[in-house]
Amino acid sequence: MPSYNCWTKHGERGVIMEEDEEGDDIDESYLDHFGDTFMDDAEGGEGEGEGDQEEARDEPVDDLGRTIADARSRCETEKERENLDRMLEDHRKALYPGCDDGLKKLGCTLDLLKWKAQAGVADSAFENLLKILKNMFPKNNELPASTYEAKKVVCPLGLEVLKIYACINDCILYRGEYENLNECPVCTALRYKIRGDDPGDDVEGRNPGRRFRQDQLYMLAKTPSSTITTFQGYEINGNTFYTIAQDKKSTNQNSGVRFDAATENGQKVTYYGYIEEIWELDYGPSFKVPLFRCKWFKLTGGGVKVDQQYGMTMVDFNNLGYLDEPFVLAKDVA
Repeated sequence: MPSYNCWTKHGERGVIMEEDEEGDDIDESYLDHFGDTFMDDAEGGEGEGEGDQEEARDEPVDDLGRTIADARSRCETEKERENLDRMLEDHRKALYPGCDDGLKKLGCTLDLLKWKAQAGVADSAFENLLKILKNMFPKNNELPASTYEAKKVVCPLGLEVLKIYACINDCILYRGEYENLNECPVCTALRYKIRGDDPGDDVEGRNPGRRFRQDQLYMLAKTPSSTITTFQGYEINGNTFYTIAQDKKSTNQNSGVRFDAATENGQKVTYYGYIEEIWELDYGPSFKVPLFRCKWFKLTGGGVKVDQQYGMTMVDFNNLGYLDEPFVLAKDVA
């Protein structure tokens, strides 16, 4: 329409003209009022966008980097922003000087922690692995030297550890409606291990240690189940034990045991033997007692000797004794 001006350069982009269409001239009165400002705005302005272009060049191109950058843009505090800035720096930092295979400090640390979680590796063992790897890589490498440092590298990602207690018989998890219970509602097994010096119900807020010990005495008085479970191998106190029969089929020899005792005079005596059978006495769902049925070597007459040169203890399998005392509590041997 002749009374309308067609604005094609007031800031919008992507206006497509027909092949034979001519753009109307810009109203001179508009130019007199605004000058060339709107032209600069439409074309981006002089020098505008250089910082954005530089920021775009620094923007990570991989998923992990974009995730961190996106989280940084939504930070509410300066401390959170600093943590994520450090993560971005670790994400760009090569694992060691001259590394040309794409290994980065953050990525390698995440991979190692992921493996640790999947394999169920203890913190102490993981730290030993980190030290070995750090010594194997070139000097001045960026690999964390401890488990604490490794977790600190990834802490802004929100990888906090949430520990949830479980029933020892895998009946329930102590969360939700079971969060505040001290024993399993299914099998009545106690939630916590009880120390021998636990005062129990005498102290407010403590675990029911006294009642637990009373329950133990009650179950001991009832005698165990007439059915005994036997094993070829048993793990207790962080050690794995085999019977002598299992030893003969295995590469590792774990049937030997040592038991420290005291004489009537208070003198310490160490007995040596091997496990013939592994029994587990069943006093109830939450109270089982493992026993080792052993053969013991005589402490006299050459049954047990100590090599004076190397300090090694040697035993004679043909010199056995103490046949009337074969059983020992599994928790008491080494």
